[in-house]
Amino acid sequence: MDLIDENGSGALEMDEARSVLNMMGVHTEEAQDVLRIVFQDSKQASIQAMMDVLIGKNLRTVDELESMLSRIEMFQKAFRSVDVDGSGKIDLKEIFLLMDHLNVDRGLAAEVMSFMDDDGSGEVTWFEFIESITSDEFQAAFPSITLEALSLIPSCVDLNPLHRIAKQSWFYWFGESAWTFGY
Repeated sequence: MDLIDENGSGALEMDEARSVLNMMGVHTEEAQDVLRIVFQDSKQASIQAMMDVLIGKNLRTVDELESMLSRIEMFQKAFRSVDVDGSGKIDLKEIFLLMDHLNVDRGLAAEVMSFMDDDGSGEVTWFEFIESITSDEFQAAFPSITLEALSLIPSCVDLNPLHRIAKQSWFYWFGESAWTFGY
């Protein structure tokens, strides 16, 4: 939830909740209905409250919700894999690495960055990443950059040469089973 709850409040604000619904594949009027109900009496919500509305309104089954939650985990893994330096934001160098890994023409990197970097800061935040990857326009413009393709990228530890060297040294001295840092 650390990526989703950007301000660390422990609850979701409207933009965070909208991103969660986008990751779950809930869009348009259905998403607006869920947000309206969940935020009716409060400025914050929880993922559980959104799932309760989806089930209560017979919009999704429990099995569908479980699949949707797995999709959120895929987004988190994909973002962390692309965010090689672990800064919580994706920069152009990381977009180049992404393009290399997916065997996509590096000449498109600036275009991908421009599409994803909604505020023009030079870095792609978690929310910008979600908004772009889930948009129909992005999928049409960059058909090889899908959630499924991104979820197959090795962890940032395996992509970052310094992390890779540190990991290899750790394995040499302590063995692979001792590498328990969650990478």
